[in-house]
Amino acid sequence: MTSIPVIGKKRGIHLGVKVGAGIVAGLVLVACLMFFTPIMGLKNVSVETGDLTPAEDVRTFVLERYGGRPLPRISLNTLSGDIRAAFTKSENVRVRWSGINTLHITITDKKPVAAHKTDDGWVRYSSRGEEIDVVQHDPELVNIRGGSPRAIEQALVVVKHVPDISRVESVDAQTEDAITVVVTHDDSTRQIRVGDASDIEKKLKVAFKLLDHSKEYVDVSAPDTPVAR
Repeated sequence: MTSIPVIGKKRGIHLGVKVGAGIVAGLVLVACLMFFTPIMGLKNVSVETGDLTPAEDVRTFVLERYGGRPLPRISLNTLSGDIRAAFTKSENVRVRWSGINTLHITITDKKPVAAHKTDDGWVRYSSRGEEIDVVQHDPELVNIRGGSPRAIEQALVVVKHVPDISRVESVDAQTEDAITVVVTHDDSTRQIRVGDASDIEKKLKVAFKLLDHSKEYVDVSAPDTPVAR
């Protein structure tokens, strides 16, 4: 049996230790360069957005708060939340790296689906019932003629559950338990009285079945005993 000299073994061990130490030192150096030097500092931000959130404002916002900070030290989830909080017309925000000094941000804006006229203008709402903004001209969305804030809130719940929102012309909601929806059906205008927004899916299902039988007005506030004419 051939034996390896003790000196050779020690040299092999020492070489292995040196190689391992060199690898660790290299990794530490790379980590330091990434986390604590300007090499990966944020310099540029590209933004894709819709019509409601200004891309340049988002870019300025991010660079003012995070400019120069190494990208590995920027929490993308935190930044996404900061943008949503600062730009309330945004619905979804996605942030990703785009090079060693650049972030790319994609913003999906809330979609206005309904509006309520006030003394200050038209308040626009999203499909989730969130207030988006106020505009001065009729936005040509579903017109909610409501009384109290609670009545408007319930009207938006009803609108959200209509199978095809493009068919809704207006919603009258002077009180939260007396809601009537005006829809287009077979090229004519029909009325659906739903009462309040409870059990709304069932109410609308019953209502549209009755409208298929050429009914111009249906009352489904009590969906198990609807009234139609």
